[in-house]
Amino acid sequence: MIEEETARGDFALGVLEYALGARRLQTGRVEEARALLHSSVRLLDEEHGRYYASALGALGALLASCGECADAVEKLWEAQRILIRYAIGDPLVEVTTTLAAALVRIERFDEAERAVHESLDALQRLGHARGAGRMFKTLAEIYLERNDVARAENAARVTLEHAETLRDDVLRAEGQILLGRTAARRRDREAAEQALSRAREIARRLDDRKLEGLACLYWAEACYAVSPMQAQELIARAQELLRPLSDPRIEQEIERVAQRATSERIKLTPDNKLIFDGNFLPNWYVARETLERFLLKNALRQAEGNLTKAGELLGITKVHVHNLRRQFNL
Repeated sequence: MIEEETARGDFALGVLEYALGARRLQTGRVEEARALLHSSVRLLDEEHGRYYASALGALGALLASCGECADAVEKLWEAQRILIRYAIGDPLVEVTTTLAAALVRIERFDEAERAVHESLDALQRLGHARGAGRMFKTLAEIYLERNDVARAENAARVTLEHAETLRDDVLRAEGQILLGRTAARRRDREAAEQALSRAREIARRLDDRKLEGLACLYWAEACYAVSPMQAQELIARAQELLRPLSDPRIEQEIERVAQRATSERIKLTPDNKLIFDGNFLPNWYVARETLERFLLKNALRQAEGNLTKAGELLGITKVHVHNLRRQFNL
């Protein structure tokens, strides 16, 4: 009887510490969360079911966020196995997504793909369509990391099919972002911008700053080679939206895209100057587009949006100003 009461007490305390640890993690109190989640895992070990797996998943997510991916993977694998065994859908989706990301970060791509397929099979058996859609999204991300563009595009399209069936706008935006990224890898700028523009529109409608920021970021990556000024504007918007999230992985992506964009041979400085080096000439078409955009933007600013006055400043017609404004989306 005493042992039974002790076990019940341990279970209740373990669940409480799991909840507290998860909350501490959400609020950025990482070391407190770490201690609580370690204790929770120990207390819930005997239960070895949903709550134990959830505590393991939260601890794994914490370790992954701290860059301790090898340790995170061990915890997350165990959590995934338990959740598959007991057919618990929603936590399985979250754990698998985190597990795949951790495996990708340490370049264990085959294992990441295997983990997602195992969960996908389980979720499909459960009839968990939303979870299956998220697994295809995760597969697309893995394939992009492997630069397997064809499979990434296929997985992105399946993600969108699930989103349409479920009428899930978040998944729809995520699928469009992935589709845009694959198009950019194929150097199909028009298709990339179309998909990323759609993603941005959906994100704005949802008031989802993270999704809008990611759409802007990858749109910038898609267009920087031919529209460097537009790319800089998109990067600035992405930074505004994403920096408050304090997500190390997103910070790395911002830095990567920004470095690519600023490596161009013609640049617009923060103080509104256009700079290029005569000994390091930019591409003709890139330079022309950049200069036209620069002139039009500043003419419209000086003319306070009046198309006729802007045209007079530039020596072109109002119709020409109107057409350029539409072309550059100003």
